[in-house]
Amino acid sequence: GGDRPPPRERLERGKPREPHDPKRKFVGTITKWDDDSGFGFISSWEAYKVYGKDVFVHKAQIGTVGGSSSMYAKRRRSEIRNGDTVSYTVDLAENPGKPRAYNVEKCATPPEGPISGEAELAKRRRLEAGLS
Repeated sequence: GGDRPPPRERLERGKPREPHDPKRKFVGTITKWDDDSGFGFISSWEAYKVYGKDVFVHKAQIGTVGGSSSMYAKRRRSEIRNGDTVSYTVDLAENPGKPRAYNVEKCATPPEGPISGEAELAKRRRLEAGLS
């Protein structure tokens, strides 16, 4: 077979392999969270396949589902920490190159456990794919 695996760089930096859907719900893990600044990233294999990177998350988007006002969101302390599992949607409206998380809600940790970052995740998946 002439199926040589693609070079590593092409796999990591290639074009999105799945279309962006602003209504699609992802589940991922909070990573690089900075409580003082109130932002971090969400790492998810499913989102990585679409955007090729971790998704930026700001505390203003956390737990504000159901029409709560932005004033309320600012008053409430965001109870998010690294390793938390959240569901969210992704929008590219603010900056096409920087996916941002919206409708962020904490949820139960998936059976496969938390994901600690984009590079580790992509590497692990590639290792698994290579073994099978």
